[in-house]
Amino acid sequence: MSVCRVVLGCRSGKTRGAGFAAVFLALLCGASPCGAQTRDAFAARGLALDRVHKISLAAVRNTIIPAARAAAIAPGATAFDWCYLAELLTLVGDYHAKKFYEEAIVRDPEDPGYEWAYAQYLRVNRGAMEPLFSQAEAHLFAAERKLACISDLKRRALPKNFNEILTRAFVDLRSEERRVG
Repeated sequence: MSVCRVVLGCRSGKTRGAGFAAVFLALLCGASPCGAQTRDAFAARGLALDRVHKISLAAVRNTIIPAARAAAIAPGATAFDWCYLAELLTLVGDYHAKKFYEEAIVRDPEDPGYEWAYAQYLRVNRGAMEPLFSQAEAHLFAAERKLACISDLKRRALPKNFNEILTRAFVDLRSEERRVG
């Protein structure tokens, strides 16, 4: 069962990174929030941020995360489901997020977005206590390689400025290395 089916009650398994109010209005008006929106690392991050900003952390821990965990371990779960759970765990400060990012990468080994999301986690969230710059760099390089190899169809599903996003991630990583090292 996908995150969308658990959290939003949709049958198609797709979700939007739209705000809670937009999803509620769409449901209220009879439109499905499960339109032809991409389900990638960026959508997972957007949905997780939206959830965390709209309700209390306790509610996220007690309601949203268990539902996302159930969706991730259900048969047919996608990389999006695993990344969404990882993003939620990251936002509430749970260090178990690592294994869920890794599983998202395994579930969609061609998508560079999941490598980028994991690199950001390693650089920003795990790096505060224990710098993990070399691991973050390895995942950024993997994202760069995957970007060079993906089909045009998958490339169109990524943000148009994904090259710039990767470049910015490398710049941020280098500046943090110089600051810490």
